[in-house]
Amino acid sequence: MKKMNQFLMILTAAVLAACSSMEVSEEEALSKNFPDRFDANEYVELHQELFALQIMDSVSAYNKALGLSRAEINLNDSLYLADTAKIHKIFVTRKYAGFREVDWEKVWTVDTTDTAKVKVTYNIKTDTISMKLDSIAGDTTAADTSVLTVYDPKVTMEGKKPVSIAGYSDSARTQEVSYTLSETLKIVSLGTKVKSDTLSRDTARSIVGFTDFQKVQLKRYNFYDTDNDIARLDSILPDVVAISYQYILYGREYGWPYRKCDDNEKDNNLLTEEYPNITKLYCADENGDAREID
Repeated sequence: MKKMNQFLMILTAAVLAACSSMEVSEEEALSKNFPDRFDANEYVELHQELFALQIMDSVSAYNKALGLSRAEINLNDSLYLADTAKIHKIFVTRKYAGFREVDWEKVWTVDTTDTAKVKVTYNIKTDTISMKLDSIAGDTTAADTSVLTVYDPKVTMEGKKPVSIAGYSDSARTQEVSYTLSETLKIVSLGTKVKSDTLSRDTARSIVGFTDFQKVQLKRYNFYDTDNDIARLDSILPDVVAISYQYILYGREYGWPYRKCDDNEKDNNLLTEEYPNITKLYCADENGDAREID
């Protein structure tokens, strides 16, 4: 099935390329085959993976023209993948890599220690908060000299009471961490205050890593000559004509829904066949599943 899906995506890419280079007479002939209420923009919205193919093609063509060496490309890819905020958006956005949020969570391990008695050293003149770990509930192996450090801390206050601290657990700012204070820690001046407090570690996360397939997909959205990949990606507009003709040449035969279901169609029969009846048309329900149009 995996090989079949790969074949179908390759076929789809070929279809899109063919549609982009059609003569006007060919377009007019094909346009007569669209079903009633077919809207190109709605079809693009339903099938963002087709737009993703166009975006990847644009990025590839742009990067190829730069003529960078393999060493330069590898370095740029490493820096690109290290920007977790940017990569997260590309990872879960449908028109980009299109993975699920649950897939992103699997990239990380989560350390959820219940509570810890700590000595908190807070200096708002620096970019770090250090917390000396005295003990961790349920963990008899914790060393008294353990220190938790938060880089680029963001302290949430309720009046003069800090209630949570968030930031990064490493100086490279790649591992997000968040702590919730359960007692008052008063800040009375722009100096250093030390106080014992009880603290619960909410989400101390460390990266496990992307699968090889995920890395390949993510790299396809990396412009080599900018750090602001998101802005440049967002500036790319879909070729809605080419994508709409994909429906005629391929999508209809394989049961791709071409519009959203009406209220009276949301309980119609689901598409279950791998090779559907080509005489039938399909709409997409709220879950994106294909349902027969009567």
